[in-house]
Amino acid sequence: MIILLIMTRNNVSLVDLTINLEKDTSLAQIISTLEKASAGALRGVLKVERDELVSCDFQGNPHSCVVDAEACVELNSRVGSRCTHPRRD
Repeated sequence: MIILLIMTRNNVSLVDLTINLEKDTSLAQIISTLEKASAGALRGVLKVERDELVSCDFQGNPHSCVVDAEACVELNSRVGSRCTHPRRD
């Protein structure tokens, strides 16, 4: 797993998280799992955002982590990369 933290202007961070999976999985399955978690056990902590936004749109968001679903890519069936915006105070 590779995690790259990028600090942006406007007091927002960007994490580029690359995951290596043991089983073949599609990007749609990963996003769906994250959406279920954000509506369940991680409600109020994790948010999956499908709108196209820029870094300043994440300012003031109360969630600890926002997954930018449109920025996620599937490199192959076992490697995925997702961009998340962790909250910075």
